[in-house]
Amino acid sequence: FGTDGLVPFGQMWRTGANSATKVTFSDDVEINGAKVTKGSYALTTIPTTSSWTVNLYPYEASSWSSYKEAEATASVQAASTPIDESVESFMIAFDNLTDNSAIMYLMWEKTIVPIEVKVK
Repeated sequence: FGTDGLVPFGQMWRTGANSATKVTFSDDVEINGAKVTKGSYALTTIPTTSSWTVNLYPYEASSWSSYKEAEATASVQAASTPIDESVESFMIAFDNLTDNSAIMYLMWEKTIVPIEVKVK
């Protein structure tokens, strides 16, 4: 990440490699407080040094560039935190699972971004 990095700060990133990252919710959820109805969504982010804008778009195509001009269904802020160890391959992981919530973590390089997911 960074001005001279593979993923520049302040620019939309497909949040994965080669195609749009697809996330599917079987129930209505809240993502960091934003209401999202069940369905499949393309996930993009706009990273900065201290937070990321997380965008969800109705999933239509694997080509992430088709979402650049689209309006997001949900757009939320999530704090980014530096971590000591480097994550070589971009990862999405879920932790702190309960019956109606979880934390979705986006991890890459030396950065982790927790996103709260609650089932309605």
